[in-house]
Amino acid sequence: IVLRTGCSASLYGLHLACQSLQSGDISSALVGGCNLIMNPAKVETMYNVGVLSKSASSKSFDAAADGYARGEAINMIYVKRLDDALRDGNPIRAVIRATASNCDGKTQGLTKPSSEAHEALIRATYAAAGLENEMGRTGFFECHATGTSSGDPEEGMAVANVFGDKGGLYIGSVKPNMGHSEGASGLTSLLKCVLALENRVIPPNIKFRTPNPKSTHARGMLLRGPLFTANMSAVPFEQGGLRVPTEPVPWPVDRHERTSINSFGVGGANAHVILDSAAAFGIRPGLPATSPTGSRLLVFTANDAESARRGALECSRHVVEKPETLTDAAFTLGLRREHFPYRTFAIGDMKDASPVEFSVPAKAPAAPPSVAFVFTGQGAQWPTMGAKLLSEHPSALQQLQLMEMSLSSLGPDLAPNWTLSGKQTPGNQQDDEELMRPKESSKVYRAEFSQPLCTAVQILVVNLLRDWGIVPAAVIGHSSGEIAAAYACGALTMGEAIVCAYLRGRVTTAKPTTRTGAMAAVGLGATDIQPYLVDGVVIACENSPSSTTLSGDEDKIVHVLKTLEQDHPGVFTRRLQVDMAYHSHHMKELGDEYERLLAPHLSGKAPSVPFFSTVTNNVIQTNGELGASYWRSNLESPVLFRTGVEKLLQSQGVHSVLVEVGPHSALAGPLRQILKHLRADQTSYVATLVRNGDDRRALLATAGHLFCKGLATIQFGAVNPAGRVLTSLPCYPWNHGTKYWYESRVSQEYRGRRFAHHQTLGSRVVEVSQTEPSWRNVLRLDNAPWCRDHKVAGDVVFPGTGYLSMAGEAMRQLSGASHVTLRQVTIASALILSSAATEVVLSMRPYKLTNTLDSPWHEFTISSYNETSNSWTKHCFGQIRAASDQHPLVQGRDITHLPRDVDPDYWYKAMRAIGLSYGPAFQGLSRISADPLHNIAVADLRLDAVPESEDQDHSATYYIHPATSDACMQLFSAAAARGQARSIHGKAVPTYIGEAYFSSPSSSTVTVEATADVQPGGAILGNCVGVDPSTKAVVLTLRDVKLAPLDDGEMADKDPHAGGRLHWKPDVDFQDAGRLIHSRKKVREAYYRLQKLVLLCCIVAREQCGGIEAQAEHLAKFQSWIGGQVEQAKREGYPLLSQAEVQELLQLSPADRTSRILQYLDGVLETEYATIGKVVCRVFNALGGILRGEVDGLEILRQDDALAEIYSLGNQWDYGPFLGLLNHRTPHLRVLEIGAGTGATTDLVLQGLQGNFYSYTFTDVSAGFFPAARERFRRVGPRMRFQKLDITRDPTEQGFAPGSFDLIVAANVLHVTPRLATALANVRRLLRPDGRLLMQEMHMTVKWLNFAMGPLPGWWLGEQDGRGEEPYVSPQRWAGELVAAGFSPPQASVYDDEAPYQANVTIIAAPHISWAPEPAVSLLSELPEGSVARSISASLQRFGLEVATVSLAEKPKGAVISILDLEGGDPYLSGIAADEFARFQTFLSGLDPAGPGMLWLTRPSQMRCPDPRYAGILGLLRTARNELGTPLSTLELDLDSLSSPPEATWRVVFDVYQKMRRMRAVEQDALADPDYEYAFSGGKVYLPRFHWISVAGELAEPAGECQTYKRLEIGKRGSLQTMKWVERPVVDNLKGDEIYVDVRAVGMNFK
Repeated sequence: IVLRTGCSASLYGLHLACQSLQSGDISSALVGGCNLIMNPAKVETMYNVGVLSKSASSKSFDAAADGYARGEAINMIYVKRLDDALRDGNPIRAVIRATASNCDGKTQGLTKPSSEAHEALIRATYAAAGLENEMGRTGFFECHATGTSSGDPEEGMAVANVFGDKGGLYIGSVKPNMGHSEGASGLTSLLKCVLALENRVIPPNIKFRTPNPKSTHARGMLLRGPLFTANMSAVPFEQGGLRVPTEPVPWPVDRHERTSINSFGVGGANAHVILDSAAAFGIRPGLPATSPTGSRLLVFTANDAESARRGALECSRHVVEKPETLTDAAFTLGLRREHFPYRTFAIGDMKDASPVEFSVPAKAPAAPPSVAFVFTGQGAQWPTMGAKLLSEHPSALQQLQLMEMSLSSLGPDLAPNWTLSGKQTPGNQQDDEELMRPKESSKVYRAEFSQPLCTAVQILVVNLLRDWGIVPAAVIGHSSGEIAAAYACGALTMGEAIVCAYLRGRVTTAKPTTRTGAMAAVGLGATDIQPYLVDGVVIACENSPSSTTLSGDEDKIVHVLKTLEQDHPGVFTRRLQVDMAYHSHHMKELGDEYERLLAPHLSGKAPSVPFFSTVTNNVIQTNGELGASYWRSNLESPVLFRTGVEKLLQSQGVHSVLVEVGPHSALAGPLRQILKHLRADQTSYVATLVRNGDDRRALLATAGHLFCKGLATIQFGAVNPAGRVLTSLPCYPWNHGTKYWYESRVSQEYRGRRFAHHQTLGSRVVEVSQTEPSWRNVLRLDNAPWCRDHKVAGDVVFPGTGYLSMAGEAMRQLSGASHVTLRQVTIASALILSSAATEVVLSMRPYKLTNTLDSPWHEFTISSYNETSNSWTKHCFGQIRAASDQHPLVQGRDITHLPRDVDPDYWYKAMRAIGLSYGPAFQGLSRISADPLHNIAVADLRLDAVPESEDQDHSATYYIHPATSDACMQLFSAAAARGQARSIHGKAVPTYIGEAYFSSPSSSTVTVEATADVQPGGAILGNCVGVDPSTKAVVLTLRDVKLAPLDDGEMADKDPHAGGRLHWKPDVDFQDAGRLIHSRKKVREAYYRLQKLVLLCCIVAREQCGGIEAQAEHLAKFQSWIGGQVEQAKREGYPLLSQAEVQELLQLSPADRTSRILQYLDGVLETEYATIGKVVCRVFNALGGILRGEVDGLEILRQDDALAEIYSLGNQWDYGPFLGLLNHRTPHLRVLEIGAGTGATTDLVLQGLQGNFYSYTFTDVSAGFFPAARERFRRVGPRMRFQKLDITRDPTEQGFAPGSFDLIVAANVLHVTPRLATALANVRRLLRPDGRLLMQEMHMTVKWLNFAMGPLPGWWLGEQDGRGEEPYVSPQRWAGELVAAGFSPPQASVYDDEAPYQANVTIIAAPHISWAPEPAVSLLSELPEGSVARSISASLQRFGLEVATVSLAEKPKGAVISILDLEGGDPYLSGIAADEFARFQTFLSGLDPAGPGMLWLTRPSQMRCPDPRYAGILGLLRTARNELGTPLSTLELDLDSLSSPPEATWRVVFDVYQKMRRMRAVEQDALADPDYEYAFSGGKVYLPRFHWISVAGELAEPAGECQTYKRLEIGKRGSLQTMKWVERPVVDNLKGDEIYVDVRAVGMNFK
């Protein structure tokens, strides 16, 4: 399960895991939290919004807290039920008493936590644990406390409210120590608390120096019982008894070992955990070591050799520093850690503190090896061999005693008079322990002792290895070693094996041979020795390809050895220290006796694993093959060891391990020689015991070697004594030297790019090759604000020199050159910029001289992408190369100014007049001069024309800024006009540049000279050169430049003097929405007839189909509903019908009922509900088949397209008035229709909108409706979009952005969802804060729809949602569901008719905006005692505001409402004095831009204008709003009298003020620009909107009939001051002596 609840995610996950454990759904869980900072983008965003600390430090609870510092963490814990963990022997670090979670609910903001919610959560958690009466015993509270101004006080208040009256407690937070690991932080806190409990120490909080100073002034806060509410702004340390430790504090003796851990997420998801120490439950660190002394096998594994080496070294250091942990370390490494391929081991001793040496790490094979036991023969024995096994393994001593009992059972004649273990036996009174004898008294080298003692030791080793999980897959023995091998494979019992060995030794000593024998070892193979053999000498043992043992007569042995030494000087030869010739003809004298004595004591079982015989060179597999005769042959016959081993390897495979079992590694040499001869490099050898060594350590080493070689069956629980899990053991040492990170070339180039993102060029496209590089930029005016100062014909156009600069920067990045030259540059089309971002791409490739040779020039192309047309536009292309340091054409050029001076301001004004508007950034020309006779102009080019504030991207590099170099293009026009503005005939823009050179100047100005040649048609051809005045060096040249006259194209047909007209309409927010929606039809008679038809059908259907067993659950519900309708009619009557009518229908005979149904159907067919009547009768007639599952109810509804007509019957509404006002308020309306289906409601809405909307998204759960809908609404064009939407699922997962629609329409669709709450919540998620939901739903008194739709399973989906009989609900239920889903109470619920004929209702609802109204308001007045001030102040106070009257000299509190324009006879600004205006400026400047702002009340000057002087305040406040960023609103009040305005007027003022404050509370990016100007007239609040008009069209319209005309009259002749216009009525009919005069001209003069 992946959780995303913000910073509480990991602790929330722990809560869910504990819930699943408690319910038994799971037996254990891994709970983890991860937070990695992969790139700085998120950090930058969080820092910019003020979440992160400026000092990059979390200072929890401190006065200096200013946010948190991000931290990384990967945490994981393992949780189980306590009983299960105890049963399984798990290391229990702590015990979770309880967990709980909740949500903040409504708070002042998304990031604002709720102290009430946290308090409730803490109390609930303690109650869940049954600890509500033990809260005072908690020792420490780990807070979430990240160091934020809002979170710490709220959380601290909750802790104080819970624990303050219980003696307080220590609080802390891990954030100052480790940073805030966000989603992983809950587990970080938990791990801290576990360590604190284990060490019984409360850790200190670092960075806590000064408690929040406000906490000392908490006495003025509200109380809840003895504690405080969350009205405080700081942590209540003193009042809540909260203490933050700054030093390590021992655990309080009066408190339980218990901690509380709190966590909350940014969205309000909270989690809490109560943690007790393991010791509190009697769980101690672990079992004591079962053996205080002895050796231990330590194994360490890793995934690579280096990690294994380092891990082993760290473990070695650990056990050396803490030798008492050796047993626990061995237990943990062997049993509680995963084993990886690379392995190493060491033997540690409890009594030896010297460093533990680990073996060299080796990689174990993927498949476990095959283990073969090789048993050593006689001759490897040594005194005290196996003694250590007896002392440290009690089972070994017991086994030895069992073997002694087998020997004693031989009887007094055969039983030995000595013991193996020293235990007294019957008839043996001496204590003669042969295995324990020291070297001085040991008899181990005598045959009668060595044979049974070696076999006994081998049996002990086999048994111990078996206990450790090490068993052979095959066995082989050398000489007498076959006896122990037979035991190991199960062919002999332990008693049989020891008797076999004992009797072998006894017969060789009790009955000596008649001849003197000898044995010798030779370093040659049997084949090489064979020629030297003589009678009396045989090969006793074929040990290896280069080792053979000879046996025979002593004199013949001497002879053979002498001959070998002569022929093979240097060959190893050595006589063995024996006086008998084993495995030769000498033994035949003893064989009979040996076989006779042994035969009674053998049972002859079959081996359980292959037994490779070195006597017969065969594999022994059946019963009886290892009888007494075999062991006689073993004594007499040669030992075929070499061939036996080779056959074993062939059988077991080369991936084998040969384990030599014996007192010493005597066969190591022969085995290695065999392996070398066979080239079996993958077969390895491991010894067990070593002469004079520590037996236990040797066997531990055997187990260690086998483990390293991949043996998976080793039982470490038997190898080492029991211990506990050592949690302090060093962790896995990750090998960071091996790079596992895979990163594509694209990613590497993106991450390691050499150049920062450039302002205009953008960034290098990493997906393309370096041979043909490209750059991409998303150009925004906010990132390059200087572009706004380059306008052509009113459009912001990217300057042509910008293309040159982009290409120059691209070449600089490729070559590092400080100078560039461009040629053949064509500007094909203009790049018009808008507020939207524009994608721009520059592509470059080498210019080819031949197919195989490139030139130093590169071709470049600059294009942009148009999202609207889904096409690319090529703007500029040309060639560029890196240039030399000095320009080759002009050096040392001196440019002088010309005779005609041109005022720059005058020139730029002339440019604006022709449509070239250059703002400050592009006004780089100064000291312009021109030649009166020639087309030459000179100017100084200021390089600082672009202010730093206009060029926000300080990392952008240019040879010369595009805004600056564009001035050269401007100078061409000055040269063409010779400096005279009247000579400019039109605007010309650059389209071609033959060659351009750019270098970075050292001075702040460049002197530029331009020459121009004006072509017929208005084109300008020219050249330009720029010189650094300080160095006289040429820094730029433009040659063969062409400026083409701009063709207005379509603009020629448009009105050049287009204007706008202000339209005022009522604000929909202040209208009664119910009065704006009307139902078009009343269908009462049809409903009455349908109701009778439905009831009669129910009566008949109940009788006819009551006995049918419905075949589906929904059909059974329908059947029950039919019966319920009849019972209701009997008890209560039936809606729309009189009681007499109901009784008549109930009493009709069967024949009369049938005729009456047909009669009622005919009546319905006469109405517009004819289709409905047909559907009801079709369902009635097919009801039996429907209930039996034979007829599909949906098919009935599809006949004659009845289903579509049923839906269309509800669309009898006129939404035009409402939609018109909504569209006026929100001009760019984004509409979403849910479940649009066939589009019936879509038509209604489109009619109401009259085309005034931005987009209309047509949705349905199925795309099957879309083809027909596209055709039906083709007239709407691209503004109509089609997209699937299932409103029962999260719309953000279906491609819809939250808060993206202004109007959502849902007609009879929401009620078909299983849960209304879920559907409405998803609708709310899609609405903007100021949006509207327009929903039409059924609410019927008549039941025809139930009867028609009842057979459908979807009709009954709402049963679990309280909608058992029908899916639709009452408007009252809808209102409650809307409020619960985040809406305000509905603004309107309009029925289509009066009760009881209601069938449909239209509901309009708006999202609920959470905001805390500020009661304080300042009334700005110069006459506080005036009637207006007293009247409005009294009214506003009655409305709940705290009103304080202020003057301009006072600082206001809260929002400001100004009545300055209402208090006097004249407008406030009319004739205002300078000092008064200065005070007004100061007052406005003092208002906080982030504050509530001001509402200015004034008289009308826009909708109606009795006195235009009142319009002055509108312009002033618009300017101030733009300059200061302060929300300054105006409300024009059209009042007949201001002396005693009605209460309703001030109520409007209050309502507008509330809306202004409410919209201010919404996030800035959630709304478009808010409204600042309102007007109140005729009892309505109006909003203004500008609409385009054509001035030419307005003038062309004929004037209306004038009723008056104006006549100029003079009061006194000769006095012009007495002239005035006098209005006179127009005379329609001429008198007899009057004519019409057409005045063409009028002249006046003085006399």
